[in-house]
Amino acid sequence: MRERIAGLEGDLGLLGVETAHPDLVFELLAEDPLVVIVPPGHPWARRRRIPLAELRHQEVILREPGSASRQLIERRLQALGAGVAPSMEIASNEVIKRAVEMGNGVSLMSAAIVRREVEAGRPRALGVRDERLVRNIYLVYHRERRDSPLIHAVLAVAHGLRQRRRRRPSRP
Repeated sequence: MRERIAGLEGDLGLLGVETAHPDLVFELLAEDPLVVIVPPGHPWARRRRIPLAELRHQEVILREPGSASRQLIERRLQALGAGVAPSMEIASNEVIKRAVEMGNGVSLMSAAIVRREVEAGRPRALGVRDERLVRNIYLVYHRERRDSPLIHAVLAVAHGLRQRRRRRPSRP
């Protein structure tokens, strides 16, 4: 995606990692908090938050190497000296959710991606104590297209959505 936009083959895109490029503009679109998900019968299921370092004692299911969420998780765990060797690496969020529901391990995932399942009681989502795990979502476009009506329209909608989210009371 990044290369296509840099080569003027696309107008804009959504990326989970901001990378330096002289021709690209990255606008923060949203902050996407990550949560720990556990199956309903897991010993942590009644907890609200866990220290991130406790993951090293669990069977952890992660996204494939190179994914934005996995990079964020690995950086935070390494900073805590709590590296985790995943028990499974899966490229699909849907498959990860099902694997956790079936009791194959725990995972870290976007709260938005797992919201419906959590509301249904499967799996259980836990916050991370003493850490703010947030994956940033960026709108990226070529600097030469800064004045494009499409870019202006998308940015206006994105900024309006961010303002609405800020005014909304946060959930516990």
